[in-house]
Amino acid sequence: MKRSFKRTIPIDIAEPGMVLAKDVYSAKDQVLLRSGTELDQRHLDKLQAFNIEHLCIWQPLSDELSDEEIQQLKAEENARRTCIEAVEIVKQVMSDVRMGDSLDLPKVRQTVSELCTQLIQDDRVLRYIDNLYAYDEYTFAHSIQVSVFTIILGKALHTPRPALEDIGTGGMLHDIGKTRVPLELLNLPRQYTAEEFAIMRNHPQYGEEILRETNGVPEIVIRMAGEHHERYNGTGYFRGLKGDQIHPYSQITALADVYDAMTTTRTYRPALLPQQAVEFLLTGVGSFFNPDLCHLFIKHVAIFPVGCVVQLTNGLIGKILEVDEKLPTRPVVGIIGKTKLMRITEIIDLRRRPDLLVARVVPQSELLAIKGVWPSAKQV
Repeated sequence: MKRSFKRTIPIDIAEPGMVLAKDVYSAKDQVLLRSGTELDQRHLDKLQAFNIEHLCIWQPLSDELSDEEIQQLKAEENARRTCIEAVEIVKQVMSDVRMGDSLDLPKVRQTVSELCTQLIQDDRVLRYIDNLYAYDEYTFAHSIQVSVFTIILGKALHTPRPALEDIGTGGMLHDIGKTRVPLELLNLPRQYTAEEFAIMRNHPQYGEEILRETNGVPEIVIRMAGEHHERYNGTGYFRGLKGDQIHPYSQITALADVYDAMTTTRTYRPALLPQQAVEFLLTGVGSFFNPDLCHLFIKHVAIFPVGCVVQLTNGLIGKILEVDEKLPTRPVVGIIGKTKLMRITEIIDLRRRPDLLVARVVPQSELLAIKGVWPSAKQV
């Protein structure tokens, strides 16, 4: 029997002949298609009519894939599926709160627990989940990214598991106050006017109020929602706290919030490259951000580790060979030839190439697609 494993894909790249690996449900929990169904065009049309956004299919595995490559693919896919499901949970929870229902804290905590488990085992895959924002709107995907970043920082600080889950919960719910902001304001395809921004500035206070009204929410989670726009020098909002008045976990959330916002494409501006975002954070050291926490964040979240495969701004793909502690955003990269052998054909030292930057991390699935042993995103 040919080897295969479960893979989650966007509905718009699903094709007839693919086999479902998981039941598909409507928004009202009605079964639309059962696991094991071989898709045809009629099925795909039906699913799109029900606004199904992604499917879990059985992905055949090439005989040329090694056991190690298969394990790497499975780790990447498990991480992606965890994040996509987490986005769906956040979307549902925030929608319920906006409609006046109570916050489903147990559901949030379960989702955070699953993220923590993956990040404790290996945070490299979850850190670089690609195209998460393609699955849903900014606010929901952003909440998951911030949760992941805060958990990574908590892990770096050797935080015990229970407190780590509190940090992740605070990261996931840091923007819960936006459920009291008009949707038309949240979804504006441009920057805010002064009047609109004045309304948006209320969301940390709203978030604190919502969480205080919910039974069982840890105090630190409440503070992270209320303090994530405070700044180290007291210029933030909504209380104008400064220095040690701001909880360290709230300061971590602020860093995660800013970094993810800057490295995400918005309708009114393109995303910054990781190095550009790091440079912005560094300009705020000692003023906007706690120096120690900022440097820790950059080290554990924003810097690409040795062995990581990246794409440069000139389109070339290579492996990080060396990272200079004094210039961590300018690594030495071994350029990989686009053949099955994936041999290093050139060494580029970004310390000596100011015209080049690291653009993004290349996931294992894309790397194997280059080798020709895994379908590209367009082929899936």
